[in-house]
Amino acid sequence: MGNANVSNVTIRPEEADFFAKLARDWWNPKGPMASLHQVNPVRLAFIRQAIDAHWPGVGAAMKPLAGRSALDIGCGAGLVCEPLARLGAAVTGVDAAAENVSAAAAHAEGVGLDIRYMAGEVGALDIGTFDLVTCVEVIEHVADKPAFLRDIAARLAPDGLLVMSTP
Repeated sequence: MGNANVSNVTIRPEEADFFAKLARDWWNPKGPMASLHQVNPVRLAFIRQAIDAHWPGVGAAMKPLAGRSALDIGCGAGLVCEPLARLGAAVTGVDAAAENVSAAAAHAEGVGLDIRYMAGEVGALDIGTFDLVTCVEVIEHVADKPAFLRDIAARLAPDGLLVMSTP
């Protein structure tokens, strides 16, 4: 029941194009996305601390997200999606660049992880709500930040957890 006059376009096309060109090298820890690989352990520790704080009692579990759904917005090639899947979540990754989604899906398949990847605007996709929503190092690339934040909030299930970061 959205307002027909509200645009679902929050992505800046030049940003999506820039990251799409990097898709094939995204998983190379010494490639153009090296800085993301370097920061990923810190990001994942931050996300895990938030999970443990939000859902008390899961801290000792090998798969603390078992039975929960997770959405990573601006997923790139899956650097956050794959660890979330290993923590037990049913993961969906969304990215503005179809090339990133293709690279992410190929990598996940190659390592035996079942992750749903979708290209497009998170607000325009009919994907439901999620127990955990992550959006790391994305909002700084967005044109309409208030609309993007509304789209993110709409994807969060009741009692869900949102983890965002930005440089």
